[in-house]
Amino acid sequence: MGTESLPPSSSVFISYSSRDRKDAFDIKQLFEANGARVWLDFFDIETSAELRQELEKRIRQSQLFCLLLSPNAVDSRWVGQEIATALAAAREGLRILPVILRLCRIPQELENIVGFDATDGLAHEAVRLRLVRAVCGDATVQEKLCFWTPPPGCCWPTRRS
Repeated sequence: MGTESLPPSSSVFISYSSRDRKDAFDIKQLFEANGARVWLDFFDIETSAELRQELEKRIRQSQLFCLLLSPNAVDSRWVGQEIATALAAAREGLRILPVILRLCRIPQELENIVGFDATDGLAHEAVRLRLVRAVCGDATVQEKLCFWTPPPGCCWPTRRS
């Protein structure tokens, strides 16, 4: 769950609400264009697989759990189950990256994980470049574009245990 970028050809699991599918597709395309292997249920779920087992297996096989947060995702039972699996896998090295697509209630179990603010929208080049840099480490962004103030209600505490 550190801040280091992923090595080339890293595996990313994208967790999202089906109502945010377009954003999930855009992020999948962005990560793949920068060398990451992305697992996204819409394209990659095996036919006849038992859904819960397949999701748990794919999360545990990934190096990064990319959680797309929105009001829809926070209310999704499936996303909640994926978060629980990811938190368990984080103890074994899985990195968790919450990406705030739209202002929403941040699930309590994620309160100590630094998230990525994408509320300006994925259409903004600065958002895309910062996200690629956060995940892949390969993008260069002018420093003035890297400073941002998270919107109220979307901050994670920076407590240290």
